[in-house]
Amino acid sequence: GLLGLQGMVPLDGIPGANVTLESFLEARFAVEGDPIGMTVSGHSMGGAFAATLAVWLLGTQKQWDHHDRAMISVYAYAGPTPGNDAFASYFDARFGDRVHRIAIPLDVVTHAWNVGDLADVKALYTPEIPRDAFWDKAVDAAIAATNGIRYRQIDPSPVLLHGKVKQDLVWGWAPPLLSLAAQALYQHTLAYFELMGLEYAEERSGLGRHLARQTDAFAEE
Repeated sequence: GLLGLQGMVPLDGIPGANVTLESFLEARFAVEGDPIGMTVSGHSMGGAFAATLAVWLLGTQKQWDHHDRAMISVYAYAGPTPGNDAFASYFDARFGDRVHRIAIPLDVVTHAWNVGDLADVKALYTPEIPRDAFWDKAVDAAIAATNGIRYRQIDPSPVLLHGKVKQDLVWGWAPPLLSLAAQALYQHTLAYFELMGLEYAEERSGLGRHLARQTDAFAEE
């Protein structure tokens, strides 16, 4: 989690190679100058980590930014809740309009781990895809595991990308669980590119090739 990010060092040939994030930033902000915007961003788990890392950076800014130049903002894509109610309140108060959470309501991951949002996952793709007993049990298990923790999303005014259930991944001949899994994968990944009008460089992206193979595999099954 956060401790891993704090100790992570890039490989040779990448900016900041062999130094931690804090050391890299301390060197970058070593001299006085104009304010510099710094964006912390991530997708999925990275969306949750973006918020937690930003809080840590803000809390330790005096240690690596001696001239108070960094202006930290957050762009969190497709992420689950990064913390509980207290964390969300603290985060929103500290970052205000410098946080931007981008989510697709049909993306299962964005419903985790708030209990009320998780409950919506059971019928998320109805009526196009009927509910499934195993899917519902998995949701119930997630609710039971998180009930009482009071998880809550950051940013009360997120950017919501309203898409549709992808009909190409609704297979009437297959068990509903197969269509549910394929739909969840699509809504969490490729749908963001499509709804934001971004080109998805499949042939140049290892992730793109993997997702394409997964989707094709679902269709073949």
